[in-house]
Amino acid sequence: MASGHAADFASVEYGAQALIEMGPTVVEVRPKDVLETVSALVDIFIRHPDESVAGQLLSELGPMMACPEVARKLLALLASDLEQSSRRRVAQAMALLGPASARACKGFVKKLVELLSDSDDELQKSAAVAMGQLGACKNLVSKLVDWRTDSDLHKQSIAADVLLQLGPASVPKRLMELFQDPAASMRCFSAEAMGMQGPSAAEACPEAVSKLVDLMLADPDLYVRLTAAQALKQLGPTIATDCPEAISKLIESLADPDQPGRCYAAEALLQLGPAMVEVRPDFMFHLVELLEDPDASVRGAAAEAVGELSLEHLKGCPKAVLGLVRLLEDEKEEVRSRAEGAVRRLGPAIRPSLEKLLNLLGDDEWQAADLIGELGPTAVDCAQALCKLETLLEAPDKQVRITAATSLGKLGPKAVQAVPRLAELLVQMLEDSDSEVRDRAAQVFGELGPSASEACPWGVRRLAQLLKDPELEVRISATESLGHFGVSVLKACPDCVQTLLELPAEMSREKALAMRKLGLVTHPAFQEAVCKVVDSLADPDWMTRHQVVIALEQLGPAAAQALLAKQEMVLEALQDGVEDPEGTLCQHLCQALITCLDASGASGSGQQHRLALLRAAAVSVSNDNGQKNVLLRHVASSRASNGSELELGVVCVQDKFNLKASKAVAGPVKAVGSIGSE
Repeated sequence: MASGHAADFASVEYGAQALIEMGPTVVEVRPKDVLETVSALVDIFIRHPDESVAGQLLSELGPMMACPEVARKLLALLASDLEQSSRRRVAQAMALLGPASARACKGFVKKLVELLSDSDDELQKSAAVAMGQLGACKNLVSKLVDWRTDSDLHKQSIAADVLLQLGPASVPKRLMELFQDPAASMRCFSAEAMGMQGPSAAEACPEAVSKLVDLMLADPDLYVRLTAAQALKQLGPTIATDCPEAISKLIESLADPDQPGRCYAAEALLQLGPAMVEVRPDFMFHLVELLEDPDASVRGAAAEAVGELSLEHLKGCPKAVLGLVRLLEDEKEEVRSRAEGAVRRLGPAIRPSLEKLLNLLGDDEWQAADLIGELGPTAVDCAQALCKLETLLEAPDKQVRITAATSLGKLGPKAVQAVPRLAELLVQMLEDSDSEVRDRAAQVFGELGPSASEACPWGVRRLAQLLKDPELEVRISATESLGHFGVSVLKACPDCVQTLLELPAEMSREKALAMRKLGLVTHPAFQEAVCKVVDSLADPDWMTRHQVVIALEQLGPAAAQALLAKQEMVLEALQDGVEDPEGTLCQHLCQALITCLDASGASGSGQQHRLALLRAAAVSVSNDNGQKNVLLRHVASSRASNGSELELGVVCVQDKFNLKASKAVAGPVKAVGSIGSE
C-alpha cells in the first residue's frame, strides 16, 4: 500500500471516529462533514479490500444520515465496467450505507433485486445480505427459499443469516404462504425460518404461530412436524401470552392420542412452564395427567415443568407434587433423573407440603424414603419425616432399608443430632444379615462422621468389627469410614489397629488411607501398605491404576518413601500412562509425584533424591509436554535447605527435552544433571 494512501486513510479514519463519537447530533451540526466522510469511506472500502477498518467505520457512520448522493454513486459504479470483485464490494457497501440512504435513492432496492439474479453467485449473496440489512424483504423471501434448499451449503448458510437479519416484522406472514407448499422441503424450511425469528415473532404475527402449530400437529411428514416443534421452542414463552389461539390448539391436541404431533405439543406446552400456568391456570390439571403420560419423554418434560413452578402454583394442586414424587421410581432412568432434579430444585417449596405428601404416599415405603432423601437437609426440620425415617430403617424390605440409610446420609449430621435414635438404628444395620445393607450402613455412618459417633458412642466399635466381615466390599467400606473419625477411633476401639494391620493385600489402598487418617504413618505396616499400593501401578486394569494414583495424591508426602523405593515402577507407569484410555492417568500421577515428593519436607540428600525422581519423571513423560512442563516448573521452583535454587539447566531443557527455556527455569541457573547419579 502506498504511503500516500496510508496517510489519506489515516486522516479519514480519525475524522470518521470523531464524527461517530459525537453521536446522532452530528447530523444536525456537521452534515457536510458526514456526507464527505461517508463518501471517502465508501471509496476506500471498494478500492482497498485490505482496509477492513473502513467497513466497520462505514457501518457505524453510514446509517446516521441519509446520503442519497453516495447511494447514487454506488448505482453508477454498478453500471460501469468494474471487475467482479469490485462489484461485490459495491453490493456490500450498499448494505453498510444503511436504510435511510436506500429509501432516499430511487432505484436503490430495485437494483439489489436485480442482483439477486446475477450470474455471479457471490454477488447474489452480497445483494441478499444487503437487502436483509436494509429490511427490503418483499422480493427476498422467495429467493432465500431457493437458496435454503440449494445443494450449495454456502448458499444455505447465507439464506439462514439473512433471515435472521430480516426480523419478524414481515417475514412470518410470507412464511405462512409456504406452510401449505406441496413440497415437504418447503414446509420444513418455512418452519425452520419461523423459529429463527425468535420470541418477537409471536407478538408480531400470532396468526403465523397458530399456523405453525397446525403444521406441527398434522403435517404428514415426520421431519416437518419435528422441525415445527423445534421452531415453537425457539419462539419461547411469549407465545403463552401473545398467541391464545395457538395455545388452545396445543391443549386440545393432548386429548387425542392419535394426533401425530401430540407428544411435540405436550413438550411445547411444558417448556412454557410458569408462563403457561399464569395464562391458563387450568393447565395444572393437564400437567398432572402428563406426569402419567405413556411417552417417557413427555413424563420427563412434565417433571421438569413441575420443578420450575413456584410454591403459589403448587399450593392449589398437591397432586402435581405427588405425581412428581412417583416419577422417582419410573421405569425409565431418564425420567427418574429429571424427576430427581425437579424435586431438588423445588426443595423448600415442597417442605410445607411434606407431611401431606408422606400421608398421600401411604404404604409406599420406598418412595417415602426416596422423597425424604431428595429433599436433603430441608427435611430435617420436619418431625414427621424423621419419625418416618426411623420406621423405614427397620423396614422388612432390604431395598427400603438401604434407601432409608442413603436418605439419612443426604440429610446430614443435623438429622442424628436432632434424633439420636437414627444413628442407633444405623448401627443396628451394621449387623444386618444382608451384606448390601451392612455395606451401605457402613458408608453412611462414616459420612455422618463425629455426629454419628456422639449420638451412638458404641457405633465406631461396631464399625471396626466389619473389618473382619466375610464380604470384601463391606470390609472396604468399613475401612474407608473409620478414617472419617480420625484418632478418636483409637480411643473408642484400640484393638481395631491390629485388625487394620491384618487386612489382606487387596485392601492395601484403603488400609494405607485409613492409617494415614488415624495418625499411624510411623507404623512399619504403613510403609508396607503404601509399597503395595505403588506395586498396583503395574496392574493391567487401567481403572485399578487410576484408583491407585488418586490414592497416592490423597496420601501426600507420607507416600514419598515408597515412591523413592519403587522409582523404576513409577517411571514405567508414567511411560505407559500416555496410553491410558481416559487420558488422565499420567496427569494424576504427575500431580501425585509433586504432592508426595514435596521437597519442603526434606533437606540434604533426601531432597536431592526427590528432585531427581521428579526430573526423571519429566523425561519419562516424553509424549506429554504439558505434564513435562508441570514437573520441570516444580523442580525449578524448589529450594535446597541452604536457600540456593535447584533448577534444571536451560541447556538441559532445550537439548534433552527439546523445549524452549521458559520463565519457570530462567534466571539464576544451576544445572542438577548430576543429581540422581548419587
